[in-house]
Amino acid sequence: MKTIRRLLPILFLLSFVTAMMPAQPALSQGKNQGQGTTPAPAVTKTKIEVQENGGDFASPWVKALTITSADTLAFRYSTNEPAATSAIWRVSDKPFSSGPQIAAAQAPHVIASGALGKVPAPGHVSQFEVNFASFAPKTPPTSPKSYWVFVVTEASRGKPVGIASVPVKIVYHKSTQPPLQLFFPDPIDAQRIVFVSDRDGNAEIYKMLSDGSHEIRLTNNPAQDRQPSWNPAHTKIVFCRGGSTEIFVMNADGTDIVRLTQNSASDDSPEWSPDGSKIAFSSNRDGNFNIYLMNADGSNQKKLTNDPEADDAPTWSPDGSKIAFQSRRDGASQIYVINADGSGEKRLTYSASEGGKDFSPTWAPSNKIAFFRKGSVSGLFIMNGDGSNLQEFGGYSAELNFAAFGAHLHWGPNGFMVFDARRTGSGEIYLRDSKGKLFQLTNFGPAINNIEPDW
Repeated sequence: MKTIRRLLPILFLLSFVTAMMPAQPALSQGKNQGQGTTPAPAVTKTKIEVQENGGDFASPWVKALTITSADTLAFRYSTNEPAATSAIWRVSDKPFSSGPQIAAAQAPHVIASGALGKVPAPGHVSQFEVNFASFAPKTPPTSPKSYWVFVVTEASRGKPVGIASVPVKIVYHKSTQPPLQLFFPDPIDAQRIVFVSDRDGNAEIYKMLSDGSHEIRLTNNPAQDRQPSWNPAHTKIVFCRGGSTEIFVMNADGTDIVRLTQNSASDDSPEWSPDGSKIAFSSNRDGNFNIYLMNADGSNQKKLTNDPEADDAPTWSPDGSKIAFQSRRDGASQIYVINADGSGEKRLTYSASEGGKDFSPTWAPSNKIAFFRKGSVSGLFIMNGDGSNLQEFGGYSAELNFAAFGAHLHWGPNGFMVFDARRTGSGEIYLRDSKGKLFQLTNFGPAINNIEPDW
């Protein structure tokens, strides 16, 4: 008892000191010692998205996508990482955790990567492509296979900085949808798109069904055969041949080739009138390119425009009364229109004042003119036949280089459209349906050009 009484003052003092000390949180509760607050979790400052429909016009950007073929996909990313100077994209074939410290089991299994160069400024985005054919199975798997695409930012000398973006998930599997059907009533050649390909060593003319199948070679000549155009009945094709091009016509099956122009100059860009009786074309026979007109058999050739600068790419109005064309007379290519008798010439577009170029006009059955514009805002545009109500006809896609081969653009049945564009180093043929969805019709491999389609 005496011992206890002696210890009571000491115990009382220890209790008092303990009560006055700040409480120390348990480490298992995840708080910092001495602060009593939960640290904010590390958050990535880099974002990535993929574009639907393989980079289709005006397609939305999403965080996940399902594909049924190993195509080239368009991605975009942004970052607010202050120390980042460059970035790289990576593809993992297994899911992973994005964070500053992750276990090996949670790390990505990288199967493909590529440099992105300088990072975009804060608030801006930068686009890039990933070709899934370089690592995914060529034959779509029956059981879905997933890939995770992400961006890693780097400081100077390639040192990683910040946290990798949350990945975009790409699910790849065999399509369960029926094959695309774009066929139209007979005759069969009304279903066909005529185009140019150099797959056999030089430019020759081919035709295919509107879903890209049943390709048939029509010409076989050592000279270059280019710029084919159907007559309205789809029974004949007018085209250009040779280095100093001349205009020829042939049957829809490639037989009975007849030369229509005979001179030492270049005659090109032939286009049938809606009634099939005349052909508009461009020629430099008088020193520079102007728009000319002739009968379907090559007779009665006459000059419609007369300007020191180049006029090219004529296209007929649906009623055959007018011809729209591109001209450089204002310093850059712009769209003009002229009556079929050579009167009433009028300028329709004015993007040159802002550094723009307008080219490859095509007149729709609805009396609208579609064309490509390259400038501060690039892409596919549409306007009324008199130049009014100009508007974008789908946004620009970094995946498609419309200016690669003149971007030959033509309307088809039911509001469909066909044109050539460049994705991965070669020209290919694309079809745009009436709802704006894009389909690639040709894919013959790298360094092979499929261009200049007409429907």
